[in-house]
Amino acid sequence: MSADVTIVTGMGPGLGQGHVQRMASLLSRLRDAQGLDVMMVIHPRVGEVPSEAHRHERREVGETRLILRDMRDSTEEQVSVLRSIAPVCVIDDRGTGRELADHVLDILPHPDPPGVKAVAGSFIYGCNFLQSLKSLDGRIVKKSVDFVVYAGAVPDDAGAEKLLSLLPVGASWYLLGRGAPLFRDGRGEVEPARAGYAEMLLSSRVAVTHFGLFLYEASVSGCGVVAVNPTAYHSGLADCISHKKDLTNLGVFGDLDDTSATEKLRSALERASISEVDGGETTRRVQESIDRCADLVAAML
Repeated sequence: MSADVTIVTGMGPGLGQGHVQRMASLLSRLRDAQGLDVMMVIHPRVGEVPSEAHRHERREVGETRLILRDMRDSTEEQVSVLRSIAPVCVIDDRGTGRELADHVLDILPHPDPPGVKAVAGSFIYGCNFLQSLKSLDGRIVKKSVDFVVYAGAVPDDAGAEKLLSLLPVGASWYLLGRGAPLFRDGRGEVEPARAGYAEMLLSSRVAVTHFGLFLYEASVSGCGVVAVNPTAYHSGLADCISHKKDLTNLGVFGDLDDTSATEKLRSALERASISEVDGGETTRRVQESIDRCADLVAAML
């Protein structure tokens, strides 16, 4: 059966979960708001696939009017193979295949090459984040927790403990990305987190994470952001947006100066001035941002 749009993406080591998360959001909006038949091919496929993506998943690219490729940098061969099936749009792609693509959609900034700019006012947030936001039913959320720490990019549990050890003494926090989320209150008691994903972000003052989807979701949730990155590549991307957001880039995880990092984390917490976040307004902003990207894709057909 022919599709209007087929999304080609992947998840697992080296790619993370963010590509599939944001493509599941785009798939949902293209289907619901644009009335398009959209399918998704996921390879590699390591981890839990969002239900929205799983329902419309194919093993391979079939007959389609447009292919969206969201897998970072492409080769000429990869894009040529896809173009033998249908016109191709590459997303946030700085590979050699970019020049062969029929369409290019740049959403994220990039340090190289210079002059390539993100589409103004658009970003594709993850489907889990959007669904969690909607479950808040427009509730106002108080900023009551000092830090939310995403440790999915550190090498192991010891790396997560290292991140937590850098936080100011007595800080409250959520920990995500190392199994079930945890919560530590100001008294030092650690227990399973009871809040949903979006509520954890909206209720936190500062987010500690690497450059990726979580960083943007934390920012739109009113968090100050401190970036600790797995590679120099991610650190360079964080530098690209540090002037636009309340973002402090600590550089690469393996090169951290512990004393300096703790001081910068303390400073970020002191600067955090937002006391509450409107869940309904945040949901609206996130949905409109995704809609702008969906409109750009629909116009390619």
